[in-house]
Amino acid sequence: MIRLEHIEYLNYLWVIPALLLLFVWFRLWKSKTLRNYGEFKIISRLMPEISGAKQWFKFITLIVTIVLLIIGIANPQVGSKLEKTEQKGVDIIIALDVSNSMLAEDIKPNRIERARQAVSRFIDRLGNDRIGLIVFAGKAYPMLPLTSDYAAAKMFLSNADNSVVSMQGTSIADAIDLAIQSFPQGQQGKALIIITDGEDHEGEVMKKVEEAVSKGIVIHTIGIGSPQGVPIPLYRNNVRVGFRTGNDGQTVITKLNEPMLQQIAHAGKGAYVLASNSQFGLSSIYEKINKMEKGEFVDGRAFAEFDSRFYYFLFVTLILLVFETLIYDRSSRWIRKLSRFLPVVLIVMISFNANAQNENPSIRRGNKAYNNEKYQDAEVQYRKALEKNQNSFKSNFNLGNSIYRQENFEEAGSAFQRAIANQTDKNEMSRSFYNYGNSLLKNQQIPESVEAYKNALRLNPSDDDARYNLAYALNLLQQQEQQQQSDGQNEENDQNDEDQNQQDQSQEDQQEQSQDQQQQESQSPQQISKQEAERMLQALKEDEEKTLEKINQQKVKLQSIKVEKDW
Repeated sequence: MIRLEHIEYLNYLWVIPALLLLFVWFRLWKSKTLRNYGEFKIISRLMPEISGAKQWFKFITLIVTIVLLIIGIANPQVGSKLEKTEQKGVDIIIALDVSNSMLAEDIKPNRIERARQAVSRFIDRLGNDRIGLIVFAGKAYPMLPLTSDYAAAKMFLSNADNSVVSMQGTSIADAIDLAIQSFPQGQQGKALIIITDGEDHEGEVMKKVEEAVSKGIVIHTIGIGSPQGVPIPLYRNNVRVGFRTGNDGQTVITKLNEPMLQQIAHAGKGAYVLASNSQFGLSSIYEKINKMEKGEFVDGRAFAEFDSRFYYFLFVTLILLVFETLIYDRSSRWIRKLSRFLPVVLIVMISFNANAQNENPSIRRGNKAYNNEKYQDAEVQYRKALEKNQNSFKSNFNLGNSIYRQENFEEAGSAFQRAIANQTDKNEMSRSFYNYGNSLLKNQQIPESVEAYKNALRLNPSDDDARYNLAYALNLLQQQEQQQQSDGQNEENDQNDEDQNQQDQSQEDQQEQSQDQQQQESQSPQQISKQEAERMLQALKEDEEKTLEKINQQKVKLQSIKVEKDW
């Protein structure tokens, strides 16, 4: 595959017809001037060495030289040719609901935008699989046939919104029917992913699901939205002016129909996943698809690796200039100057390209290994490229990606930092900050990842992935701060409880001491005065005398008893 890196330089080819007209005019003027001196035949004999054919030959050589010079400046590049190869993979069709209900904002920023972001990341994970895209509302429309061109898939995906359909509503049955027609017949490994809020208004869904299953299609569903229902916002000039209303003037409430989507997935031998702001669910579905039996298909792959070939054209240009100069003993002044200047330019450009060529083979081998998911081999190749040029942005950036895939997030972040330091292009720096933020987030450095995503958005405000990841990181940061506050409160409560326990224990000890003291006081004999003791003794004696007197009166004989008195 051949392309021109700077095709705009071909506009300078307009000088060729201008030079041709100038040369013809000069030949006519010269012939007319010579006739002023006499008969042309006689004058021609006086100049036997002058040859019109040589002049034309020299002019044609000069024209070819200029053409080659312009083409060399445009820098022809040669890439891997498009080859038809046998591939094994799964054919995946994503049916995306683009009805008005998908504009609800219970999933941020809204249902359809969040779905596009998730599908874009899903496409990035694909290897040998083919992907197609269907959009549907009241009717289904094919947006992209099955292809391995993931860049084209993401481009078409970015245009998938409610403006591409003319009939509103939600016909899941029509989407399944169109997917059945889009899949190749008699091939293994076919999966349909339906992303919708499940508000089907057309019916006949289960009949189409049975037909799809009979043809070997596995159906997965992703429910996006709130089962409780939310209104659909209405915007004008990017300003919300209210909510959508029905024909009766009442606000339309869109609800996620989970039972229907669960029923479709169960009948379609697939999985149902409820999407949320933090997890969309395509990752778990990808794992299931990756375990499916792979189908075989013929595929054409075009690779984006190109090698410059401008130096071949400039080398031929130099040879022709030298050859043109040798045709005559004396050449024109501007050709002599160009002949002296061009070799210097040629040497500089060849030297520059030599450095690039020395680096490119390692990067190309690393890219090939990376695409085959051999991330350790890719890391080795990128490090080889860095040995020749440590300041290479491409080598550092790709090295960071390969290390990131090996889940060594700290070292990957260092590689992305080096890439940022060796780049001035805003878009490339934004990509580097985005990947750097991902590495920090995976390494649980949430505040640092927030700053990285902010830098990515400052350089490229239209990066939706960076905007989503920033929101996700801010949410995690908020949860982390709340957890820290909760932990601090718990520690404070624990300390207060401990102090309270100590205080209660102290009070209990005091109460026990008080009770013991009271008990001791109650058990110890009371201190009485001497007079009270004498009165008590006198009373006892009187009682004893009365008792003896009574016994004597009754004439009862008793043994003498020694009475022990306990005072």
